[in-house]
Amino acid sequence: MNKTSKNNILIIGVSDISIYILESLLNCNKNYNITLICDQKISEKKLIEVKKFSNLINIIPEILPESNIFKSKEYANNLLTICASNDFKINILYSAMFKSRTKNDNLFCYINKNKYENLFNKKEIRIFNSWNIPSNLSSFWK
Repeated sequence: MNKTSKNNILIIGVSDISIYILESLLNCNKNYNITLICDQKISEKKLIEVKKFSNLINIIPEILPESNIFKSKEYANNLLTICASNDFKINILYSAMFKSRTKNDNLFCYINKNKYENLFNKKEIRIFNSWNIPSNLSSFWK
């Protein structure tokens, strides 16, 4: 991945919503450099869905709670970072850590529980769920 590129997109986690976003980004005919960090423990069904993109994106399998992503400055200048695993606690943690270590203005956190909707300052980390994808996120593929 080119560290200086303004087209770098990082997606953390494999879920129905992250696959939807990934497919949308790939189908939009924009030249994004996409990296997907997926949990090594994902189901076989999700693994098959992810592998179909292996020639189009960079896939990094890791154990998400033990990820080395924060030791690298490679992802500090992303155009877009999306934390969208099925584990909303990891999404919250990673979003907060990314915000504290980077200057990423487009940071999105997938949370499928309404009680966490107001957890972050919405200007810094944008919370979304499956039924309410923010227009400033969908604008990347429209």
